[in-house]
Amino acid sequence: MDLSSFAIGMALLIACILPFYLMSAKNKRREQEQLQDLLKLAEESGCQITQHDLWNNSLIGIDSTANILFFLRKVNGQAASEKVNLAQVQHCRVEDVSRTITSKDGNYSKTDQSGLVLTYRDKGRKETKLEFYNVEYDSLTMQGELLLAKKWAGIIAQAISANNKL
Repeated sequence: MDLSSFAIGMALLIACILPFYLMSAKNKRREQEQLQDLLKLAEESGCQITQHDLWNNSLIGIDSTANILFFLRKVNGQAASEKVNLAQVQHCRVEDVSRTITSKDGNYSKTDQSGLVLTYRDKGRKETKLEFYNVEYDSLTMQGELLLAKKWAGIIAQAISANNKL
């Protein structure tokens, strides 16, 4: 193999790999910025995030010591945040809004929304819904949001249970 063939091969290889590298670096930078937003929200409340998850344009985190849950979601450029004192929460459940679609191959279920619903001890207080997935703003297919919602329902249930023992 001569030097010119090697140079052309390396240039083609770099041209193929570079876009993927740049996309990965951009995604990591965006995720770090989003995580900083969550950490800033917690810090403003005098809290420190001990556990968190990030997906699409959403973040959830908890300060296990203060028993405070933080949730951030950006939809169409608009950011919404929730801060929930888990000492006031009675119950957490996973909400999965699905519909059945009939086709010539049979029936199948399509999830339109998924998230968590927090019910408070104070019966007069409205439930808080933390939306993990909505087909209107997110991708057409779920990418683990339901599993993540179930994971966080368990984390929140554990925090509620620990709070009840106090």
